[in-house]
Amino acid sequence: MASAYTIQVNGVSQPTVIYGDSIAAGAQNLDQQLVGSGLLSLPAGAIVTLNNAGTTPDTLPDEEDGVDVLNASITINKLSL
Repeated sequence: MASAYTIQVNGVSQPTVIYGDSIAAGAQNLDQQLVGSGLLSLPAGAIVTLNNAGTTPDTLPDEEDGVDVLNASITINKLSL
């Protein structure tokens, strides 16, 4: 099982925030968590998206054990000088 994700700003992938992972298939490896971090300079009004950068279609579950779950997220922090 493999996955690769990127942050896009106004539709353009940001090369410093492309993350991927690959694990061996098997019943014990059905769930995978991919975590990354990076610093980006964003213009005012920028549209920021998290996109699948790989060629493998990923199915992100929206329910686990009968409960609705969040399957992807981005945290954006503003840094000031």
